[in-house]
Amino acid sequence: HLRGVRYGLLLKEASVRQQSQQPAVIWDSVDCISSLFRQAAQKSSTVRSRLAARVELARTEKYEGWLTSRFDRVLTTSEIDRIGLLKLAVARRPEQQGSGSDDGVETRVRVVPNGVDLDYFSPTAEPREPRTIVISGKMSYHANVTGVIHFVNEVMPRIWSEMPDVRLWIVGKDPPREVRKLGIAWSSVQMPPAATNGNHDSRVVITGTVDDIRPFLHRATLAVAPILYGAGIQNKVLEALACGLPVVATTGAVSALDVCPGHDLLVARDTNELAASVLSLLGNPGLRTRLGQAGRFMVEQHHQWRSIAQGLTQIYREAHA
Repeated sequence: HLRGVRYGLLLKEASVRQQSQQPAVIWDSVDCISSLFRQAAQKSSTVRSRLAARVELARTEKYEGWLTSRFDRVLTTSEIDRIGLLKLAVARRPEQQGSGSDDGVETRVRVVPNGVDLDYFSPTAEPREPRTIVISGKMSYHANVTGVIHFVNEVMPRIWSEMPDVRLWIVGKDPPREVRKLGIAWSSVQMPPAATNGNHDSRVVITGTVDDIRPFLHRATLAVAPILYGAGIQNKVLEALACGLPVVATTGAVSALDVCPGHDLLVARDTNELAASVLSLLGNPGLRTRLGQAGRFMVEQHHQWRSIAQGLTQIYREAHA
């Protein structure tokens, strides 16, 4: 992201100082961070994240717009992020007039989607736990925190009103206090502990760091990606689909993916649709099987590392020519 781009700039500056032939330098931006900050400033569940995003937004927009003209190629994981960077670059064009800068930024900013290791993340014949939902991701990431809090507080009560025995696993490292207080901590190798912990709901289990995410993807009934805002491709969705696990996602979680809602996974536009989609899947084994198979096939078709690497190699060749 932006922290790593400094090394590319230093490399280009060193080549100029030494009057040597400048190597082609490619910046892997991954996401449009300004877009993420813009969303976080409005939607983050924590005051700290909202304030940080608002403080950093203006200068991040200016910096990203400038960076798009500094490199031979700029890579993003999605077309949405590519468009975001191009808009920032266009906004800077009046400043660049007369500077001799190349205006071919549209051809330099390219999309290289994320992939998933389809041998590592693959379906198994392991039996699934009944009525069990999994949410995965790095739990210190503010977008994940916001999504999880909203899902537990706003969506799960609607699900429990019809299916009181539904369980939720929140799997990911470094959950902050506001996430930990939503349920009980994972304290057993058994699937999952049933003891209560004060006022915490025993139906919600927070694991913290785990050695391997796959057992949870193999044992859960379905996965939910309740992202309310974000940038780039959500790997958590790709990993669940690759394991043949049916997924319910918000529109924000799949906006960067080429998926067919209702065929590859279920997509919810609001809280009511999210709860209804989860309940529909929990009560329909045939739909779960069909979505699990279709989701796996989608990942095989669009997110194979081999084909993605071939596209990346071609971009390297173009930049070097």
